[in-house]
Amino acid sequence: AIWYLLGRGNLYKSIDTGSTWNLIYGSEAYTGNIFVDASQPSTVYLTLNNLGLYKSTDEGATWQFMNTTI
Repeated sequence: AIWYLLGRGNLYKSIDTGSTWNLIYGSEAYTGNIFVDASQPSTVYLTLNNLGLYKSTDEGATWQFMNTTI
């Protein structure tokens, strides 16, 4: 299972059930949310306060900016 953790605007990913974590996205935002598409688990959405919505279709390897207003 893949786990994601968001803390102080930094998004981390674990592919070993939390034994190790890799930073996959860093920002200056302090709050946000992570949403994983249940029908497409490789698709992840990231919202960051005042920075907007981002989408990844490759488990967080790359991100596409979607919108500044949510």
